[in-house]
Amino acid sequence: MALPDWTVYLLCSASVCGGIYFCRVFKCARISAWIAKLMALTEKPLFWIAYSLYTRTKLGYIFHKRQMRKARERYPAGHSRTQPTIINGIKIIPVPTLLDNYSYVVIDTASNMAVVVDPADPQPVQACLEEEGVALQAVLCTHKHWDHSGGNRALKRRYRSCRVYGNAMDNIPGLTHPLSDKDTIDFGSQLHFRAFYTPGHTVGHMIYLLDGQALGGPSSLFSGDLVFLSGCGRMFEGNASTMLSSLDTVGSLNDETLLWPGLSFQDTSMLKLTCCLLLKWSLAMLYGSGSCSGCWNRGVRDFAHVHPP
Repeated sequence: MALPDWTVYLLCSASVCGGIYFCRVFKCARISAWIAKLMALTEKPLFWIAYSLYTRTKLGYIFHKRQMRKARERYPAGHSRTQPTIINGIKIIPVPTLLDNYSYVVIDTASNMAVVVDPADPQPVQACLEEEGVALQAVLCTHKHWDHSGGNRALKRRYRSCRVYGNAMDNIPGLTHPLSDKDTIDFGSQLHFRAFYTPGHTVGHMIYLLDGQALGGPSSLFSGDLVFLSGCGRMFEGNASTMLSSLDTVGSLNDETLLWPGLSFQDTSMLKLTCCLLLKWSLAMLYGSGSCSGCWNRGVRDFAHVHPP
């Protein structure tokens, strides 16, 4: 008697599934090890191929435009609520861009003159400029990554006299005025910036210090992707020694300096730091190591992995 078609299909399926099962049982460890080895060999080269395409070709800007569109749809009013800060006639407005970036509009309120730091998305930046009724004089760009420089050309087209500052080594879009370490840039009578060369994240990364002492207030540091509120940027184009030297530049500034980072990574970083410190405190209490008064400072130092005492 011939078997029904559905029985034949069932037996064939069972045979295939059984074969896969036995292969997994007896060869799973070997196959997993082979896959892990293959991934280890290809992960770094594939990453650098993707990174090169992002930073050196038009594909990077196409990807950035896609990210802008997604962020505008997800956060029509920006990813966070911010408040302007006014320091003796200088107004600093954080502008949320993309999913977790910040651009900054810095205004001399006496002359209605503005400077923008890292305009990732030109749309919210231009909206801020128009709302404030100010004229854009310049863009200060910390580095070439599109999430910090993606709006340079659009703003330059919109404001013909706008100048774009940055480091020539970083191939910054729309760059008109290359900068070197410790160059000074003045706009009007109140906006006085000093640029610092801080490689590590990229080969030409710069940070900008707005002098506030002449106005009787704190200075402001626009740090790009060098340092955040509780962490530092990834070392894409530098080693640990280079990055540490750049971080030392920030560490040498006055303790009253205000930090304006390019990304809002503080929540995740602070969670990691808190877990690290709680573990250290728990171990200290468990093994009776005495006073824990220095646990916080030691934990911060160990978490950051920088200069030991």
